[in-house]
Formats: sequence, structure tokens, C-alpha cells
Amino acid sequence: MPAPSLRTKLTLALLFVGLSSAGLVGIVAREILLRRFDQIQLDESFGRFQDDVVAYFQRYQTWDNAARAVPFGEFSRQLNALRGPGRGGRLGAPLPDGEPAPDAGPPPDGAPLRPRPTLAQVPPFRFLLLEAQTGRVLLGPDEFQAGAPSSKELRATALPIRVNGHVVAEAIPLRQPNFNRFDQGYLGAMQSAMLYGVGAAGLLAVALGFVIGARLSRRVSRVTTAIEAMGRGDLYQRVDESTGDELGTMATVFNQMSRELYESRQRIDQQTVQLRELSIRDELTGLHNRRHFDEQAATAFAHARRYSRPLTAMMCDVDHFKQINDRFTHAVGDDVLRLVAKILQANTRSSDIVARYGGEEFAIVFTESQPAEAVALAERIRERIEAHPWRETDPDLRVTISVGLDSEMSRKSVADMLAAADERLYAAKHAGRNRVVAERATG
Repeated sequence: MPAPSLRTKLTLALLFVGLSSAGLVGIVAREILLRRFDQIQLDESFGRFQDDVVAYFQRYQTWDNAARAVPFGEFSRQLNALRGPGRGGRLGAPLPDGEPAPDAGPPPDGAPLRPRPTLAQVPPFRFLLLEAQTGRVLLGPDEFQAGAPSSKELRATALPIRVNGHVVAEAIPLRQPNFNRFDQGYLGAMQSAMLYGVGAAGLLAVALGFVIGARLSRRVSRVTTAIEAMGRGDLYQRVDESTGDELGTMATVFNQMSRELYESRQRIDQQTVQLRELSIRDELTGLHNRRHFDEQAATAFAHARRYSRPLTAMMCDVDHFKQINDRFTHAVGDDVLRLVAKILQANTRSSDIVARYGGEEFAIVFTESQPAEAVALAERIRERIEAHPWRETDPDLRVTISVGLDSEMSRKSVADMLAAADERLYAAKHAGRNRVVAERATG
């Protein structure tokens, strides 16, 4: 049996490379899509669940009082009926029994809870809720009995839920994806699009194999070299297009494929960066969120400890923020938080770590700053916020902040420094607000 011709070998080789590349891109893209979608849904679901738990505690003070008054699921349904559209621009947020729950606060005491029709959704994730002090189960799936104690291993994965700065409960997201029809339809559409793309790439590879396989015996090495480079991950390749025969046509098409693959890769990389940026940013203020801040602050603390460099942790929050919301509306309160965030960014360095820590509370880690320098920076921020023309927002509006600092590098972790700074923040409030409280300066 005669050996296969060069044309046959080249055609088969091109078919294999083209189809394998298309298949690999499809598999990788699908895996990235599923993982990112799962994580985004988990973050959104936990945020919605946390909002409802906070509202539950704010209305009834304790879980036992609340449970005697109205079950959590019923409270969430009625609360959602008053709120309207929820987080992230989607219609509602999934509740334990499938109802949406948005971001607004609890209804005022005495206000009637008048339900109205909503779009029911099946929650993509469920959560286990534990009491902060005792660790007993408050709410969870059937396998967790209410009132039962939880293990240390289980509590180690819990996320705190705070009301007015105090941890009242701990929640554990249970990774049990159960997406609704909208989510399933979205994923199906994306996977279908990827499948069509892989199929189109496969058809193009087949066409190219037959087109360029006729007359490449003398110049096939150049194309083979370019394909091998693409197989190693260097997607942008270019071969000579000077000939006017089939080889020139093949070179033109090959260069176009290389450019499109490279541009697609660039777009995917950009989208990945954008998704990551969205996952670490606070939606209202644009500052880093608490999770990202904790990671970066821990890294900065370890670096400072290792190289004996100074570092200061700062906690601050807006004075009388609840009164601002009550007197000037929540929209004005949101504007205040955004403007405070801009002032914080404008008066810190690129090496400093700035974040919205929760509600009206902000956190900063000043790197490479001696205690006296950090106090001066904090005072400047406090003065800039106090001097800001808040009357442009409302003629009667006045905004100040209280600040606590800690520069003690002998502490075990940056979390301990933040806790000490938080204590001094409350000391500043008790001393009359609109001031900076720091540890006694050292030589």
C-alpha cells in the first residue's frame, strides 16, 4: 500500500490542528463561563440573603423574637413585596422558598406588609444561618436541625452578618447550584453560541485543509512552523502572502485566522480582567470591597513585618449617617458615601489600600507611613470631608467623619490592628465625633 501523499498528510495535519484548537477553545471557554457564572450567582445570592437577615434582626432585635412574630421565609416574602427590583439590576433576589428579595432596608415599625405579585425564582444557592455567640443553627436545609449546635470546622467557613456594627449571625453558603429557568436559558444560549463557534472553526479548518493541500510541497515547512507556534500558545502568526497561487490564498486565510484568534484571546483576557475588577469593587462607591481589602491588607502586613517597615490601619465612618438617611433620603445618603469615597481616594497614595468596609464604614491601610504621618493623613482627610461644599447637595447638609488609627506592628495580624483602630473609632464618637483618635505617639 503506497504511503499517503504530502497533500493528504498536510490536509490531515491541518484538519487535526484546526479542529483540536477549536475544540480546546470551546472547552476552556465553557469551563470559564460555568465557573464565573456559578461564583457570581453565589455572591449575589449571599448578598440578598444577608440583606434579608439584617432586615429581620433590625425589625425584631433578636432571632427568637422574630421567629415568634413571623417565620423568616414569610418575612422575606412580605419584605420583598414592598421593595421592588433587587440587586444587580435583576428582578428580585432568590429567597429560601423561591421569592425575590431586594436591597432596601426593613419596613418601619407599624407599617403594614402588603404583598403584591412578584416573579418567583428558585434560589441558586441555599445558606446555613448560625447564631454568632453560640453557633447554634437558626436556619438551614432539612439536614440541619434548628437549635442544634454546629461544629468548629463548619463555623470556620462562616461569614459574619452585622447589624449596626455588631455580628448577630454567621452564614455559610452551601454550594448546591439550582439555577432558575432564566439562568439555565442564559447558560444554554452561551453554550450554543460556543458550540456554533467551534463548529464554524471546524468547517473552516476542513475547507482550508482541502484548499491549501494541492500545492504546498515546497513551502509547507513555513506553514508548519507557524502552526506549531500557535499550538504552543503564540496565537499571532503571519506567513508570506506574496505568491498568487493557492499558497498565497492559504497564507491570507491563515493570517486572518491567526489575527482573529489573537483578537479573540485579547477580548477574553480583557473580559476576564473586567470580571475580576467587578468582583473586587463596591458597586456604590467604586472602592475595593471588604473581601479584597482583607486579602491586600494581610499581604501588606506580612510584607511590613518581614522587612520591619511601618504600617497603619485606619477605620472611619460617617457621623450620624442614619440621621442623614432619615432626614435627607437614602438617595442623598448614597451621594454622601460616593463623595466621601472620592475624597478618600483623592487624599491617599496609590500604595495605600482603601475600601468600603461596610455600610457607612471605610477602612484604609497606610503603607510606609510612620504613626505621625498617618495621623497627619487622617486629619487631612477629616478636614477635607468637613470642608467639602455639602450645601451643593442639600443646603442643610453637613457631613463629618470619626477616625480611629492603630500603628502597633507587634500585633498578631492586620485584623487585630483593624480591631484596635475600630475601638479608637468608637472612642472618637464617644468623645464628640469629627475627630481622629490614635495611639500615643512614640519616638
